[in-house]
Amino acid sequence: MRTLRLTLLALCLPGVAFAQRDLHWDALQVTAHLDSRGTLHVVETHTMVFTGDWNGGERTVNIRPRQHLTLTGIYRDNGAGWQPLTEDARLDGVDDYAWTDSKTLRWRSRLRTDPPFNRMVLRYEIHYNLTGILLKDGDSYLLDHDFAFPDRAGPIGRFELRLTLDPLWKSSNRISDVYIENNLRPGQSFVLKMPLRFVGSTAPAALDSSRPREIQLAVLAVLGTTILIVVSFFVRERARGRFDPLEPDDRITDSWLREHLLKYPAEVVGAAWTTGSVSLRWCRCWRA
Repeated sequence: MRTLRLTLLALCLPGVAFAQRDLHWDALQVTAHLDSRGTLHVVETHTMVFTGDWNGGERTVNIRPRQHLTLTGIYRDNGAGWQPLTEDARLDGVDDYAWTDSKTLRWRSRLRTDPPFNRMVLRYEIHYNLTGILLKDGDSYLLDHDFAFPDRAGPIGRFELRLTLDPLWKSSNRISDVYIENNLRPGQSFVLKMPLRFVGSTAPAALDSSRPREIQLAVLAVLGTTILIVVSFFVRERARGRFDPLEPDDRITDSWLREHLLKYPAEVVGAAWTTGSVSLRWCRCWRA
């Protein structure tokens, strides 16, 4: 009877009490536009499914050196439209958001006193701009960007990217209307590499990966000097016979070793070898 009562009590508990803590994305839809100044304008729509005692969402960003991200807003789908979230470093209230460090953006979806989520679907939009996103080499440019952040707690069921370019940008690659990937596991990314050519009159902002001719010549000079030093060292040492093989000495036999070396304690032999080596070096220096 006790077992039966415990079983009935367990069946009466809400199902979420037995659910594992889980977070995944039904979809991540990204819309990006590269303007004529080289700035990438991005809108990410996150369709997230929460199960368990999650407090909210998190988005990590990978900002490379000399890049800059400007967050322009975070919004939640309330069923009637997109409601803006409020920036608050305390993150005490639902729909608060804050940067917890230089690369981690968090927002609150549930109070600590609220019951755990049970397969709760929440949709958020993150709007931001990225500068320094292009690499420049001579007259050509390269867009090399990860549009799906790999550092996340769960998988993405469907990833979609819609990329548009300002008319001043030309690409030799065909630009798809939409790029799609399914079942991106945590740690997986979506990196898009696209060579570009700019036909405008005002150069856009980009990271110059080329090197001035002066720097190239300086590097060649340092490398050439190093090679000459190394080669001259080996030539000089070979002329002195430092690389000649040692000729075997037939006078060193087992009986000679027993008579002149092995009959002495090891520490005496070691001390004599050290003293002799130091004396030999001193004599060489004195003669020099």
